[in-house]
Amino acid sequence: MNWRLHISNQPLRRVNLLPGNQPQVAVTETRTRVRFYDAASGAHYSDLELDVDLLDRDEPAERRAGLQQLRAPNQAYLPLLEFGSSYLYTSNDGQLHLIHDQHAGISLEVDDDIIPLDVGSDSEVLLVALERELGTIAALTGDQRLHIFQQQTRQSTFSLGDTAVLNCFLVNGGSQLVLVEPDRLRLLDTTGKTLLTQSIHYAIGLAAISSNGNWLVVSDAEYQLLRLYNYELVPVRQQHAIDLLMEARQLQLFANYPADFAPISALDITNSGLIAFALGGTLCVTHTERLTALPQPRRLL
Repeated sequence: MNWRLHISNQPLRRVNLLPGNQPQVAVTETRTRVRFYDAASGAHYSDLELDVDLLDRDEPAERRAGLQQLRAPNQAYLPLLEFGSSYLYTSNDGQLHLIHDQHAGISLEVDDDIIPLDVGSDSEVLLVALERELGTIAALTGDQRLHIFQQQTRQSTFSLGDTAVLNCFLVNGGSQLVLVEPDRLRLLDTTGKTLLTQSIHYAIGLAAISSNGNWLVVSDAEYQLLRLYNYELVPVRQQHAIDLLMEARQLQLFANYPADFAPISALDITNSGLIAFALGGTLCVTHTERLTALPQPRRLL
């Protein structure tokens, strides 16, 4: 699995690697179109046109039918989609939906019930994470408090102090969190206790984590570099995105190359180390083994 495909003259909005008997790549090209490709060959399967008004529909059967259509040809549900000012997160089995409305907070949708999650009436929700297997939810509010729910049941709430958080991931079945901050990576438990810390000395762009938490990939916003960390937050590999893209097999006879300093606009990684990223409007699917290994400290005898 090492190929590239020019899809658009505009930066791609999102890429998701979807497991299944036939692993696929979902590429959100525009706000209303998701394209599906075979993860191994890059063959195009089909496109999904999104109903931008889906989350505004009140008729239960119509809404339920629309939500059930948000999946790939291999029947994997799409983990995250954007509808206007709202983001829709979906569990692996498609039975649980988390809605992050940027103007109205977060709510959980199970069957036909929509349950608001209380994070404080005056608190804006900045970041949301959903553990897709068991339904654990993390929500960061503007007062720098992190709220943890097990579906609709609150588990804990704790303050992060003055720390800015760029991204948040739930790992290990929702029992731990990985926080991406401007100058460090942190592993926490759901009470707020810091378990591991790794300092960062570069401008962070995007970040993605494998579902088992074993791999964290972070893009360097200034140099378009992909940096790979293991489950202990130790940096183990890195490579410039343009180098990975140029090494990958080009699927088209003729294709435009990304412009100089094109941004890494989308990023994902799987448990097996498969990486998908977008450099501008070009999609590249590769593997962690193609990144250059970093020297690791050894214990003295």
